[in-house]
Amino acid sequence: MPPMPAASAYRTNAAEKRLTRSLVFDQLPMAVQDRLTRSLAEGGAPRPLLSVVRGTRPPSARRWAYVAVAALCADLAAWVIGYGDRLNEPVLSPAGLSLLHAVALSVGVFAALRAARIRRRYLGISYPTGRHLFDLDLVEVDGREIRVTALDTLKSVEPRDVAGSPKIAVVFEDGHEVLFDAGGDAEAECVGAQKAIDEGRHIARDRNLERLDRVDPFLELRIGDDWQAADAASTGAKGGALSFAERLPSWGVVAAALAAGALLGAVTLWAGQRHLGAVDDARFEAARGNDALLEKYVARGGKHVAAAEDELFELRKDNDGHLAKYIELGGERGEIAARIRFERQLRLEDDIGLGKQVTEGTKYADQADEALFKILQQRGTVGAFEQYLESGKKHVAEVNDTLLPDLLLAEALKKQQIKLLKDLIKRYPRSRQAEKARDKMYDVALKHYMSRGQPAPPALRFINAMLASMRSRDDTAIVLHVTTAKVSRAKLRAAEQILSGLGKGVYGVFEWWFKEAFPADFLEVASSEASGDERRPRVAVTVAPQVSGELVSEDGDVITNLVFRMTFHATVPGSQEQVGWSATTKAIDQMIVQVTEDPYDPDKTRKRSQDEAYRRMLDSLDTVIRVEMSRRL
Repeated sequence: MPPMPAASAYRTNAAEKRLTRSLVFDQLPMAVQDRLTRSLAEGGAPRPLLSVVRGTRPPSARRWAYVAVAALCADLAAWVIGYGDRLNEPVLSPAGLSLLHAVALSVGVFAALRAARIRRRYLGISYPTGRHLFDLDLVEVDGREIRVTALDTLKSVEPRDVAGSPKIAVVFEDGHEVLFDAGGDAEAECVGAQKAIDEGRHIARDRNLERLDRVDPFLELRIGDDWQAADAASTGAKGGALSFAERLPSWGVVAAALAAGALLGAVTLWAGQRHLGAVDDARFEAARGNDALLEKYVARGGKHVAAAEDELFELRKDNDGHLAKYIELGGERGEIAARIRFERQLRLEDDIGLGKQVTEGTKYADQADEALFKILQQRGTVGAFEQYLESGKKHVAEVNDTLLPDLLLAEALKKQQIKLLKDLIKRYPRSRQAEKARDKMYDVALKHYMSRGQPAPPALRFINAMLASMRSRDDTAIVLHVTTAKVSRAKLRAAEQILSGLGKGVYGVFEWWFKEAFPADFLEVASSEASGDERRPRVAVTVAPQVSGELVSEDGDVITNLVFRMTFHATVPGSQEQVGWSATTKAIDQMIVQVTEDPYDPDKTRKRSQDEAYRRMLDSLDTVIRVEMSRRL
């Protein structure tokens, strides 16, 4: 940093005349510009002691420049979209496009002139017009112009009352006064400002650069004693000739913008009229040989529409979708399109298209029906015949009575699947194929039953009688009725919850066994409550819990030991064949169970032990049922 000049460079004798300098912002050193901007616009140091501002910050030249650029881009886009493509007519009419150009140019010219005027007047300025009292100077700003008055000849800072409003007056020796608004206590603010100014004199006298840096926005000018250079540069900037943008009045700016827009609008209107004439010929020539462009041309209209429609038909006669549109419109082209479509469907063996001909009842429906039947019969699949039934008409009886049932029966016999056999019977219940399917279904069921092992003669006779009954009624359901007896509640109170599901559990075990003994999808097990047919085979099961002593745990808990007496009786209504047996489960000999102990609730632990013991008793019942059923039936 250069050496500090004498104190007289900061202050002059108070008897001298008040010193005022007129500066221009953009002619100041960059460091001073940054300090002023930081102080007056951003609220940074050095901060003024008092301030009065008028209005808001200067308008943004950059913002108006963006508007001008956006308007120019919009105008260029309008030119490209409106007149840059000779194959597509403008979205807007020539009058609409000319108005768009006129508005875009007017806005662009106005925004450009406005940006130039703002930049010329407020170049680099980001703070509003106003006056500010610093520790060393009074600074008054108006756009680029800055007036700096040294406080060397300051007389006092005094409170004033102006029309009932508190003010602060900065009074110089020559009588010049500058007023500031008081924030609250005007007298206290005056004292504070005066004290800061007095301290500024000491700072200047002591050449304390660190403290001057915090209070003086013009520190760089004072250190280098560059006031004269700044004055000269500012005088030269002020004396320069005004630019055209500055000389032009506001109404002139508006007039210039409107005139430019009107001129461009007239030019584009003339160009648009000529452009439309050339577009039609260019679009047709470009569209020839291209169905999409020809369709667009026909839709928009033009003097070549008839020729475009003829060429478009030739291009699209190989597409069924487009032929359908011509057929729907009718006329001569509709008749030709219908014939072309049918001939191509015959050639390509298009079963979907031929089916639509039949269902829609077109002119070629009868011929399409015969062709469709021939194609699908050659395929010889279930799907093919079902497809014919969906759309065909002339051979429906033949397919329904013979062809499709025979095919379904052959497939079911080959795979020997009960579901396929049942589907055939359900679909054609009175057909000869259904009778064969029934015979095969019961034969498959019996073979599956026999494959589990050699049954006892009474059991085999019962199963044969059951299957014969089902065959005669065409019903593969049996009725299962489970009855559970009860014992004294006082003795079985602990097992009451477990035994409440006894009947349902037994029913589930028997149901599982019967469905495992026969093929999947063959047997239906119905409860006696749900069954309404008294001719169905019936299975009656009775389960009676019986007390068989007591069990004592290691902790001394006592529960009732249970066994289950079970009676099985199966009958076929109208037949003498039946199967019956009875069995009793074995009692468990000790209550050794492992449960999670609850240290805070012994009763809960005891309940878990009892529940687990009763579940073991029920498990023994399931085991007996499975063993006895496999052995006796």
